[in-house]
Amino acid sequence: MASYRSEIIYTPPMEANWAKVLGKARAVNEGDEMKWSIDLLGDPNDEEITELRNKIRGFMVECHGAKPNVSKNGMPLKRHEAKDDNGEMQPTGLLVLKAKRNLINKKLEAENAPPLVVDSQLNKWPANELIGNGSMVIAKIHFYGWNRAKEGVGLSAELHGVQVVKHVPYSTEEPADGGFSKVAGGAVAPLAEEFAATDPDDFSDQLTAAAAAVENQDDLPF
Repeated sequence: MASYRSEIIYTPPMEANWAKVLGKARAVNEGDEMKWSIDLLGDPNDEEITELRNKIRGFMVECHGAKPNVSKNGMPLKRHEAKDDNGEMQPTGLLVLKAKRNLINKKLEAENAPPLVVDSQLNKWPANELIGNGSMVIAKIHFYGWNRAKEGVGLSAELHGVQVVKHVPYSTEEPADGGFSKVAGGAVAPLAEEFAATDPDDFSDQLTAAAAAVENQDDLPF
């Protein structure tokens, strides 16, 4: 049932990952379709996430029948994986729902409007305030069905809007302290300990004087 479209639903609050929902649609890789997209992470032990998964299963049956041959990529809410320290993909214990909105609506042969993004009080979210990983959001979505003969059938999530419930600013800069916190009674670097009470200008003067003394020696010590 290629033309299937579910009712619009609102997800429970879920953790945002790789949110590309503000500004112009973009292609992740060269040659890809221009789109807005977001990954939504949820705990499978959360009752609201269980309810969401059951609702999606119901849409799958509505679209493809009681015993569908579901593609490995056909279930929109599936196990989430991330790279470990060795660069290998490993399950995180969470589930991920990938939602997207293509720039071009092929059926209408026209451009789609971007997804609506609002804050918890329904104010429009500023386009220059990017949504970082770890933010909590509610997504407005519907599902559409597809059938790939050899691969199987599935559903994909169409993104209509995002409500930011908790905001984590997006940043590409590494903090100067590496994100560490001070540890009471911990080790102190020897140089930091030796010169902690030394005025920087006094120390600079000492180095200059020492260098001048070496230059004035007749017999250098090497």
